[in-house]
Amino acid sequence: MKPIQRSLLVALALLTGLWLLAGTLMPQPFTYFSFRAAFMQYSGAVAIGAMRLL
Repeated sequence: MKPIQRSLLVALALLTGLWLLAGTLMPQPFTYFSFRAAFMQYSGAVAIGAMRLL
């Protein structure tokens, strides 16, 4: 694996870890839309981080 690919994976893993620390994985009440909202926030955070790196 190339160093740039490894650094991108590490950065995305770091973003995922920070999101897990900041957010909640089990929203109350646990419905489809609350689950969807949480993972839309996650995908947005990862997308912004990826745009910043690239």
